[in-house]
Amino acid sequence: MIRRPPRSTLFPYTTLFRSLELNSFRDHSVSRERDWTIIHRYAMHTVFAEDGTKFMVGIYSTPVRFSEIKLGYLYKPEDRVYSVESCDLKLYEHGERGVPPLDYAFTFEAAGNTYLVQCEVIESAEIYMGLDWECRIVERMCRYTVNGKQAWGLSQWQYRRYGGCPNKY
Repeated sequence: MIRRPPRSTLFPYTTLFRSLELNSFRDHSVSRERDWTIIHRYAMHTVFAEDGTKFMVGIYSTPVRFSEIKLGYLYKPEDRVYSVESCDLKLYEHGERGVPPLDYAFTFEAAGNTYLVQCEVIESAEIYMGLDWECRIVERMCRYTVNGKQAWGLSQWQYRRYGGCPNKY
């Protein structure tokens, strides 16, 4: 006799499935080849706006390779992707002593437009990475305002650290 599962199971026979769309991003920066010892600092912002615009803007300082590089992309709802052309966020003006700012703003240019990004941190957590704990990352959930429109997302601030395992572990 074949028994039909009870209706309380995850996939009952009588349920119609609906699609679910979520805003997300995938960070490809973690791998065996990543050498956290050469990165001095970075600040990365991943933002999702109410109108469907999405962007990632990052500023990296890796003295072995370059003093500073600004990078990112802007995705517009009509399925167009543009490179970030410039950004005025300066690492040396924000969080240089290991404490990233909680309320700040910057501008970037992409697709021939200037975007004013205001960031307010809601929640944050710290993680450590690397074979010798040489990388400290502060991951933050943020509320953004982009050219006056509400948005949400993450900001990630990375700091090079020395001294092995942190005392709290």
